[in-house]
Amino acid sequence: MYLCKKCLSVHRERDLSFEGTESYSHSDELYKKYGSFEKLYEVSICPNLNCDGMVIEVDELILPTIIELNRKGWTTQYCCSGHLYVDSLSIYIKFKYLPLGAPKNFIIKKEDRVIRHMLEDTDDSGESKIKQFEHLFKMNKELYEWALSLPTRV
Repeated sequence: MYLCKKCLSVHRERDLSFEGTESYSHSDELYKKYGSFEKLYEVSICPNLNCDGMVIEVDELILPTIIELNRKGWTTQYCCSGHLYVDSLSIYIKFKYLPLGAPKNFIIKKEDRVIRHMLEDTDDSGESKIKQFEHLFKMNKELYEWALSLPTRV
């Protein structure tokens, strides 16, 4: 799914124009150009009238959390909801301003302004994948409940 960083509207890929944006990449050259990974995720200009915000891709499972955090002024820079079949065995959110505290099962890396939960790397058996899948949903639910409980940033 895609989220406008300015108006917090959600979009589907078919609604966006990728003209004039650079290819999605974590290359060293783009990182050096922008000075952070944040700009690498900007994929389009918001299609809503009267909004010139940039649209970013956000994992659907963590999308409600990201909307709630940004709506409350806890600006996020990038995130991951965790994935079962790639190297990302963690759920994380990078913030511009780190909230006080984190959900129960998450750690805070103050120096990086990140909260993170590491998923266990288990075998690829069906039963193991089901447990990982359930855990992934449970931790994303915990993250969303935490975001709902946060005060608005002043």
